[in-house]
Amino acid sequence: MKAIIHVAEAFGGGIIEFILQIVKHQPEYKHVIIYGKRVEDVEAIKRQFPENTEFIEWTAAQREVNLVADWRAFWALRSIVNNLRKQHQIQAVHLHSSKAGFLGRFALKGTVPTQKLIYTPNGLAFARRDVSNLKRFFFWFLEYIAALYSGRVIACGASEAAYMKKKGIRADFINNGTAFCPEDYPVAKKLKNKPEEKVVLTVGRASIQKNPALFNAIARCFEAEKHIRFIWVGDGELADELTASNIELTGWLTKEEVISYLKQADVYLSTSLWEGLPFAVLEAMMCSKPLVLHRCIGNEDLVRENVNGFLFDTAEEAVKKLRVLLNAPSQVLHDMGKASRSLCEENFNAQKMAEVYHRAYENTF
Repeated sequence: MKAIIHVAEAFGGGIIEFILQIVKHQPEYKHVIIYGKRVEDVEAIKRQFPENTEFIEWTAAQREVNLVADWRAFWALRSIVNNLRKQHQIQAVHLHSSKAGFLGRFALKGTVPTQKLIYTPNGLAFARRDVSNLKRFFFWFLEYIAALYSGRVIACGASEAAYMKKKGIRADFINNGTAFCPEDYPVAKKLKNKPEEKVVLTVGRASIQKNPALFNAIARCFEAEKHIRFIWVGDGELADELTASNIELTGWLTKEEVISYLKQADVYLSTSLWEGLPFAVLEAMMCSKPLVLHRCIGNEDLVRENVNGFLFDTAEEAVKKLRVLLNAPSQVLHDMGKASRSLCEENFNAQKMAEVYHRAYENTF
């Protein structure tokens, strides 16, 4: 059996979902995941994957730049892949996220043919807004050099690819895709007690990237309107910024519980500062939700203005767009939600993503 080697230093969040959907929809391959440990319960994550998956921990890998640790990670990755070459017929090596993408393209040069080495950023390090301009330039320089050296860059969406090209880095793209959600998905917990209640919801880690301070500022503008609630599904290091009286913080939920919450929400709100192509928003679209998204890479790909939602640049704009939706007749929300689902089914579904990556792995993309 041919093998696809996935290298994921950042084995958490959307990267897990991305690899999981590829593995589930490509049973014809053996999938070997070389992962860096970013989350505590790795065993629970492993149980989500089918039997055609093997896991190897990349113990030296870490997120931040550290010359000593990165040098160890470089040689560790090279050694792991060389050992795998003796056991499997490697069809492709897929590098996920910036650190794996940089180290992998240098460590595996000469070990894996360039056309079999694929890198997908799923959120560009040089698009981050939590670091200085100098550090962003450093991240861009690393990406630029690595792209010249080896491998093929396949971004996770059109706007990520466009941003890379704007910065002088050649990139194709394959849209991220999510699994289908049945229209009659069972509701685990009832969110609304009265028909007139409205729920604005987001899903994710309360981190700088997801910008909980902006979510909080938007929610505060609705505190006097008791029938409107804001829900942050998740937790994180900046959860204490969610102080508005009308915000509920759920903590971490199971995938089934998250989908149940999404199905009952009226509007999905994203305040992210940067993205790749966010799976949380894709899942909201598959659950037929209108979108109000902060304008950034990734989010820009998912909104058709006035059709399935709106983009915004400031808290004031977000409040205005939310008021339009929350005060609209229920049929308007229904139609915009259906437009979200149709757009997702057509352009951002997991089956289609896996099929196109199959062509990439077979070097026919």
